[in-house]
Amino acid sequence: MQFIWALRGAIGFAVLWFALAATAAEPMRVATLVPAVNPGFEADPARYEIVATVRRSMHAPPLVGQQDLGSPHAPSIELLVASQPDLVVGDASMHARLATQLEPLGLNVALVDTRTSDSLLAGLEQIAAQPPGSERLVEAAGQARRELKAQHLAKPVAVVAFFGVPGSFYLVSERWWLGEMMQQLGFENLVPDIPNERFPGLVPVNDERLALLRPEIVFLVTHGDPGAVSGEFQRMASQDGVWSGLAAPELGVHVLDPELFMATPALNAPSAARELVELGSGERP
Repeated sequence: MQFIWALRGAIGFAVLWFALAATAAEPMRVATLVPAVNPGFEADPARYEIVATVRRSMHAPPLVGQQDLGSPHAPSIELLVASQPDLVVGDASMHARLATQLEPLGLNVALVDTRTSDSLLAGLEQIAAQPPGSERLVEAAGQARRELKAQHLAKPVAVVAFFGVPGSFYLVSERWWLGEMMQQLGFENLVPDIPNERFPGLVPVNDERLALLRPEIVFLVTHGDPGAVSGEFQRMASQDGVWSGLAAPELGVHVLDPELFMATPALNAPSAARELVELGSGERP
């Protein structure tokens, strides 16, 4: 887990946290660039108030009650500063460069590692351990990590997982959070990890190579228009399609809920893991 405080020196760090501790009666004003952490802060309103956040999807309606910062890939710095947060929570991979722009503006930035649910939960625990502190969030994050580690298939299941957007599909390798979770749960991922610097862990589809794969189960995560993406996948994986080998795997083709599976889940990671295990074991149709 990478955890970075955008402050100038250890003295500034100490002064900031003493100041926050002195005003612990007031909830900490938090701006989040990682939507998955929002439920954790919302679970302890006496300690945290989310004043600004990004959208999980730009197809979602405008936010109500919080400053809408737009896309997590290009949040509005102007609106972020205007929201006057005590803490900005960002993604260590996506927002490292942005953190260096926010530092001169006097903003306190925590970057959490979103490459896996476990590392994201560990980041939440570390934030919650700092003043003003939240025993509720520490406990919730710790419980989620324990429940996540307890999930496992009874036997390995061969899987191919897709990430689909209108007009394009990618295969999920172990370097994306879902691929790592499937590996931890005991799935046998048939997709090799081919480096993709633009989208780490998402492998461009090779039709010839895909035609040779025979998974027992197929997962599809959609982004954008779920209906359009699912329809395109069904056409490609039909008996007459180029992916005909995926038409009828033993345990089926399952379109996963994008609200839960589109990005690394935090407190709801155990729910995601349970759903995958139930599908992989045939307990859920």
